[in-house]
Amino acid sequence: MKSKFPLVTAAVVALCGGAASNAWAGVEDHVTFSGFGTLGGVVTNSDDVDFRRDQQPDGANKTIDTGVDTDLGVQLNVQATSWLSATVQGLALKRYEHDKNMEIEWAFLKATPLPGLSVRAGRMAMSTFLVSDSRNVGYANTWLRAPNEVYGLALLPRIEGGDVTYTKDFGKLRLTGSVTAGHSEANVVGQTIAMHDVHGLNLQMQMGDVTARIGRVTADADAPGIQDTYKFNSLGVSYDKDKVLAQAEYVQRRSDNFYNTVAADGWYAMGGYRFGSLTPYAMVSRTTPQHSNSEAPSMIGTLSGKQATLAAGMRWDATSFAAIKIQYERVDADGTNGISFEKPGPSIFPGLPNTMFISVDTVNVFSATVDFVF
Repeated sequence: MKSKFPLVTAAVVALCGGAASNAWAGVEDHVTFSGFGTLGGVVTNSDDVDFRRDQQPDGANKTIDTGVDTDLGVQLNVQATSWLSATVQGLALKRYEHDKNMEIEWAFLKATPLPGLSVRAGRMAMSTFLVSDSRNVGYANTWLRAPNEVYGLALLPRIEGGDVTYTKDFGKLRLTGSVTAGHSEANVVGQTIAMHDVHGLNLQMQMGDVTARIGRVTADADAPGIQDTYKFNSLGVSYDKDKVLAQAEYVQRRSDNFYNTVAADGWYAMGGYRFGSLTPYAMVSRTTPQHSNSEAPSMIGTLSGKQATLAAGMRWDATSFAAIKIQYERVDADGTNGISFEKPGPSIFPGLPNTMFISVDTVNVFSATVDFVF
């Protein structure tokens, strides 16, 4: 994403870099360096299609692929004053290209002028899901990967702009509200589309071991031949107490002018139980396009077809800084292009991905990862 806020981004990098370079001059107490990563491998029972996450151009088949889940992130935090801080995060993973590229994922300034009130400006994750900020930190999540039927529907992974967040306690209830505004980019059928006037609204409620959130994102798409409004609504709830954990989310993706191509609903439900350092879990997820086959444009199909997944996995907290996970998924695209698949080889129509011209039924997916933090 090309920066729309070069002064803010430059200020964040300069502040972090300056503090780091002077760490031995007495400011080391204000600087925190950390990192995270995942080493993963995926294999399926099919060579007809590749299994992938998000908008990756290729993925796993009968040959083990290490690119689907493997990533590496490094983060630098500088607490300049009691109310002003800066954060820069670099993240390397396979996005829309065949190779992994290190990009500046976060670069923002954060001010806390009043108790409970925070203001950020710069580049940051788009607050869309329960785990938007920690989605790529595998160690922070029970599952091996977020369900593509839900998390793969969002077209705006990050934003350049600003947000305002306010948190207030009402007895045992904690309410957190945030508003976001700025610009972003979406990768749609292999094309990068500028997204202007991005606005987000989130409300989170936490009481004891239960957390619930509701959110909405809107944006105006601007590209040759495309003038449209993107809308994404999300609802999520989680429960985590002692040995029991449960989590579920429901999302809607909508469009004003390309409804039949874009519109889809997605949901998942996950449950797990901790046996010491072992956490077995199970998950069911589904994507349902909101159109009939006769309504969908026959030339380019849809951004996502019908897909349902049954998954079972195990997390083992091997050390205080590393977790080993295995996961099996039975993915059924019901004869559509699904949302997790890409056909290997050259595209039938140059410039358009093979996701638009495939028919997938059931694929079995086996994954293993080592997640770590430092």
